[in-house]
Amino acid sequence: MAEGFEPGTPSSPMAVYRDVLPDPADVLPAAAAERLHALRDDTTTAHRQTIDFRSLKERRDELTSAKQRLDRLLAHRSEVDLSWRLTTCASLPLRPKWTS
Repeated sequence: MAEGFEPGTPSSPMAVYRDVLPDPADVLPAAAAERLHALRDDTTTAHRQTIDFRSLKERRDELTSAKQRLDRLLAHRSEVDLSWRLTTCASLPLRPKWTS
């Protein structure tokens, strides 16, 4: 060892810190602690009953698609976009193979 260096001895036992705060219910009166626990239970139950965003978005997308399809079906023929039919029909042969 180097001269003048003496390993130190711990003056107190090693303390382990954690990020969890103490429960306030421990210092509250009994009635207030019960009310706090009931409030926590209510919030947990309410949180479990909510719908997650992904499934809600999927349902809204399905609803939007159904509404758009219904609008297309109920629209007058002149209002319907038939451009998809033009591209599909252009790729078809002019006459069936069995007639040639």
